[in-house]
Amino acid sequence: MTAENKILSLLLNGPLSYWDLLACTNILIRDFILSLNNLIDSGYICYGNEFIFLTERGKEYCKREGIEPFRNYRCKRCEGQTIDFALLPQEKVKKYLEIYSNHPSNLSEYDQGCVTPEISLARTCYFLNKGDVQNSSIIFIGDDDLTSIALALFSNFKRIVVLDIDKRFIEFINKVVKTESIKNFEAFCYDVRDQLPVDFLKSFDVFLADPVETIPGFTLFINRGIQALKGKGCCGYFGLTYMEASHKKWHLFEKNLIESGFIITDILEKFNFYNLPSLIEGRGYKVLDLAPFKVNSTDKLWYNSSLFRIYSVVEPKIIDESFINLDAESDFYLDEDGYVVSI
Repeated sequence: MTAENKILSLLLNGPLSYWDLLACTNILIRDFILSLNNLIDSGYICYGNEFIFLTERGKEYCKREGIEPFRNYRCKRCEGQTIDFALLPQEKVKKYLEIYSNHPSNLSEYDQGCVTPEISLARTCYFLNKGDVQNSSIIFIGDDDLTSIALALFSNFKRIVVLDIDKRFIEFINKVVKTESIKNFEAFCYDVRDQLPVDFLKSFDVFLADPVETIPGFTLFINRGIQALKGKGCCGYFGLTYMEASHKKWHLFEKNLIESGFIITDILEKFNFYNLPSLIEGRGYKVLDLAPFKVNSTDKLWYNSSLFRIYSVVEPKIIDESFINLDAESDFYLDEDGYVVSI
């Protein structure tokens, strides 16, 4: 189904806000905006009172082309995550939510956008369900979500290390670790553009990351995870969006992972939903500035990613980094697909 027809199919169920429609489409933001413009030019949709509507001409087109209303078959209980974090011990859930509520705010300069605490708990359940984290050594390549804290509260881990560029989060995590008397857990300031410290090479069973989705950014995040793994039989988790990663990027990333010695065992669509920094018109956020009509920022959760799990079937090797030449700071965070990044 084309992007335009997918939008029409969703709108056949009724008007939707710009953000709700974007969250449902699973297409690149750049293509989403282009499709909206095409549908407006064709007279098939219109906009008013912050909602996008099908016009009568649009409804006639759908009928003529056999486009039917979108039917959502996702499980309403788990929303496609396949787990139920309500099964976790509730006293520990309460403790985690209390810790999370005090975490530092996200900064756009680091392209930060943390998942909700419920998502961090859902991630933890998923890791536990897969049997990857029990009695294992785990490294986080970035963790503004505080998923590491959730994992520490609920799993029988051997060691946890968190690396993050943001000193505020490192200080916060280390303070929590000390206050809660969590053993074998350390957090350090680190920039993935630097080589991984020798002490962390080939030392972990699992890596977790939420990488930047430029080609250099994704490559460096994943490579640091690969370098940290002990070898064959280890695994990694990361998020990847449809919104700012084109199908061409998905193909490249998956190809590189397979060539590096991994199989992709799991991809759970729309697993992660993110709280983003406030998007302000005129500040470089293309998702707002290039919209075909005036759109206000929203507090709704709309930005989402798929959860990947990869598993090393041979001794993994890093992805080629020789092509990476970051002439400017923004090249790491921003490319032509970056519609929710303002660097």
